[in-house]
Parts: sequence; C-alpha cells; structure tokens
Amino acid sequence: MSQALDIREFRQTLGAFLTGVTVVTTINEQGEPIGFTANSFTSVSLDPPLVLVCLAKTSGNCASFANSKSYAINILAENQQHVSGTFASPIADRFATVGWCKQHTGSPIIDDVAAWLDCSMHEVVDAGDHLIFIGQVMAFGNTTQAPLGYLRGNYVRFALEQEAAVAMENPDQETSVGAIVEQNGAVFLIEKGEKLHLPQAARLGNELDDLSLLGKLNKLGLHTDVNYLFAVYENKKSKELSIYYRGQVADSSQVKQGRFYVFEEIPFEKLPDEATQIMLKRYIDEREQDAFGIYVGDERKGAIEPLAKLGD
Repeated sequence: MSQALDIREFRQTLGAFLTGVTVVTTINEQGEPIGFTANSFTSVSLDPPLVLVCLAKTSGNCASFANSKSYAINILAENQQHVSGTFASPIADRFATVGWCKQHTGSPIIDDVAAWLDCSMHEVVDAGDHLIFIGQVMAFGNTTQAPLGYLRGNYVRFALEQEAAVAMENPDQETSVGAIVEQNGAVFLIEKGEKLHLPQAARLGNELDDLSLLGKLNKLGLHTDVNYLFAVYENKKSKELSIYYRGQVADSSQVKQGRFYVFEEIPFEKLPDEATQIMLKRYIDEREQDAFGIYVGDERKGAIEPLAKLGD
C-alpha cells in the first residue's frame, strides 16, 4: 500500500511548476455562457491539433462542460488578474463585467486576452477527482500582450518585475529595496533606536555586495532567496520608490542581529511608518489565506490584485 500523501504539501510541490492562467468557457444547456479559471492546461498533439484542460468533478460547471460539444481556452494577459478572480469566484453571472465574442464554435472568447483557442470536444477522460477535456483546436488567435503567470500560489506579472529591475538601475530614481522574511509564522525585524525595521537597501544586488539587500541579508545570517515581488509604491512627498520582496528561511540559527516576531506579537506601533504597518498587516492576512498578491500604488493608496484559487 502506498503511503498517504499530504495533500497540502502535494499542492505546494505542484505549485513549483510555473504556468499560465486561463479561463475556460462554453455555452451551457440553457444557452448561457459559463466558465472557470484554470492553470491545468497543456497541449497534447500538433497533428491533429489537440489540447486539454482539467476540471474538478465537484465543480458546479462540470456536468455542463462534460456534455458540451465545444469549449474555448482564453489565455489571460497579465493585466487580467481581475478576470481570473471573477471566474474563480462563486458569483452567479461571471460574464456580467467581461466582454466577449464568438468565433468558430460559439464558445465565448474573452476580450483582450493574450491568446485563445476555440475547440470542439474530442474526448472526455475520467481521471480521479477530475475530468480531462481533450479538445481539437478549430480556430485560434494571439496578441503581443505579456501573459499572466502563476507560481507557488502567486500571480507572476513579468512586465512589472522588469519595471522594478529597471527602476533599481536608474540613477535618477531614488529607490529603496526591502524584504519581508518569514520563518514559520514569524517576520524578521531589526531594532534601530526605538523603531523596528524590515531589512532594506538601495538595490537588490547579490550576497557579495554588502551594501545591497541580498548582501545585507547574508551578513545578518538570513540565507534566503527573496524571489517574489510583494509591493511597489512611491512616496508622494519624497518621490522615493519602495520595492518589497518576500521570502522564507528554514534555519534562523545563524542570525546575528534582529529577530523573528510571531505575527500575533509584532509591535506595530514601533514600525517606522504607516505604509510599513499596512504592508505587514496585508502580508499576515494573505499568508493566513495562502493567497498573495502584488500592491502597486503610493504609500497610502493603490491597487492589490489578490490571488484567486484556480481550478474552480
């Protein structure tokens, strides 16, 4: 007998595979457009042109898709996180705020997507707790828009990452680069006078550069990769651009300065400013939901694109 898998750990392991984000659509038995968000999409064959997508049997849309003669795969552009969220939510009419049209089969093609494939249903395969819908591509289209990515429970916006990197290299842009480093529900803070600060530097750099963020983390004994962008905001008065990444450490035994504060014991009144307080509170909320987004704006007002749970 095989050892039982830890489902949460299994999902996290699968999350190490970078995917795109799609919305799969069709017309149901009542002639209404329906759809769901999915990243379980892949190509199958070039001749004939076949693709597949998976849907949980527990989904309310499962029977309609299984009985449908066609469906469309809409590959979302990176500015369409709101579309992903809409089609992953339990709202009744997911098309109320989304423009769409029909192409070859009549399945909805969502406006302004990075690419789309209009498919006739080739085969439905029963696979565990999901159904696999294999479709034959009848028509397709694509644009030059950057696609929306998905990795380890996070949206990946490639253009935003590039813009942050360019800003750090611009000598005319005052930039502060910081990190939210976590270990098992605790955040690392450094005491400076009467205030507690997140690790910060003028640039991301590398571990050999003592004046960079990665160099400072290494010097503090925090051996971690801060790979995920968490917030980008500008101070309206100083015009300083703040860029924050997040990361985790498994071992804090080598920490030489500062310490980890469990979420419930963070003295928010000792943080240097309101922007840091708001950002850390958002981090804690999103960690509890295991659903991170990216904040873009200024130190007081901006937009957060929250993670939608993919797969309907």
